[in-house]
Amino acid sequence: MIQDCSPASIKSLKSSMSEYHARLSVDAEKAIFVNVPSKILDLSTLIDSFEDPDSAFTHRHPAFVCDFGITSLPPDIPTEGFFKYDRKASTSSHGSPANTSVNPVPSLTDASHDAGALGGSHEDDKPIRTGLPTNPIFELVGKQMEREGAEIVRACMQMRRWMAIVTPQVEEGNNTGVEIQELAMSYLNSLQNIAANCVDYLATTRQNRGGMVRLYLRSPGIEDRMLALYECDKRELTTARQLLNLLHSKCLETVNVFQKNWGKICEPKGRRDVRWD
Repeated sequence: MIQDCSPASIKSLKSSMSEYHARLSVDAEKAIFVNVPSKILDLSTLIDSFEDPDSAFTHRHPAFVCDFGITSLPPDIPTEGFFKYDRKASTSSHGSPANTSVNPVPSLTDASHDAGALGGSHEDDKPIRTGLPTNPIFELVGKQMEREGAEIVRACMQMRRWMAIVTPQVEEGNNTGVEIQELAMSYLNSLQNIAANCVDYLATTRQNRGGMVRLYLRSPGIEDRMLALYECDKRELTTARQLLNLLHSKCLETVNVFQKNWGKICEPKGRRDVRWD
């Protein structure tokens, strides 16, 4: 870190910045001409595999298990004690009822006396299993989605850092001819948002499925809710396939815009070269 403003320190900083800009340029060019095109081919192969009955992105995969677990509560545990509101939390500090429009959450207050009935034990500190097990398929699909999305997000961040130094600013009065850069940045932003949705797929799916499970546990054994949970799991796999198809299409569009206009993006008409040496 520069501690003073001596000519030697300033010269060292300029040299470091020039090297940094050169490195950003190399990383950006590699991202748009190597990394993202390679990912397009990988995504194409993955999308083609959706037709395979053994694909993890279909409900026919052996890991797709919609286990309904506990279909009814043990007879010695009252239902009204298993699901209830926390009366203290449902009353505001002014004594008026708080918002109770949300669904009640499971409570083990009245069930803790018989841990063994729900699969737990009194000898250990492990949490008592009180709900439905997750569908193992989402662990496979979620990890794949996260891996595909994370690589694209990384490439987009490399491009954004480089675009920040090659795009002339309006304040400089020399931003003529940067429309193509603005267009390229809009494609880049859209691609990064889709990739980020892929990274967040598993967390979003667990949240959606958790809501369905909570509804089922409120009235266990109802066939329609069992089928609704099963269809919810199938729908989440459909969402995963749609996201990957969208990611593939947006990668193609973004690469096409950048590669066809690479010269204009690197050197817009009104740009003045910024030299650090």
